[in-house]
Amino acid sequence: MIKHPILGELTFDNGWVKNIKISFLGAMSEIECFFQAFDNEDISPEQIKAYQEYIANSTQLLINGENKLNQYIKENHIPDEEQNIAVKTLFFQRNGSFALLCDCDWDTENGIAIELNPQAQVMLQDLFL
Repeated sequence: MIKHPILGELTFDNGWVKNIKISFLGAMSEIECFFQAFDNEDISPEQIKAYQEYIANSTQLLINGENKLNQYIKENHIPDEEQNIAVKTLFFQRNGSFALLCDCDWDTENGIAIELNPQAQVMLQDLFL
């Protein structure tokens, strides 16, 4: 475990991890905040900057993500009964890009990523990771 001056307490589990609370789609959830890293690798300056941006602008970033998700659902004609989404992780790549990784009923095998930075968009998790 480390105590980072900006990110707080983190543990290493195939990357640096801590839990955070978010409000998304009208529900408050505790999710994993994950910073991509190899063994013995520090959190990158880009990840720190991206986290600070997320904290400073989280409300607007999450609203943008919700709007893109709703647009994606409409454009892909996803039926109401398959619109269940569970946010699992806020994932920060080494380059500072970040997305919400979610389980969803319409693609249980792949899940979706709701990218919040550098631009709001929805894609399969594999495309983001």
